[in-house]
Amino acid sequence: MIHSPIVKERIWQDIQKYNKRFSHIEQIKKFEILSDDWAVETGELTPTLKLKRKVILEKYKDLIEKIYNED
Repeated sequence: MIHSPIVKERIWQDIQKYNKRFSHIEQIKKFEILSDDWAVETGELTPTLKLKRKVILEKYKDLIEKIYNED
């Protein structure tokens, strides 16, 4: 499902709807859909459900680089 163009298009439509509320610099321009959930047990969240940015950046390094290096 995460690879479906229909799903990606629907999400992009919602993003565009909410992007209107933000300045250009704050708007989402690219996104990826992940197949796994973030949880305390998998290491991406703290017990108070805050993001562990270092863990996420390391775990999804290739995906993040792909997003920022696309033309």
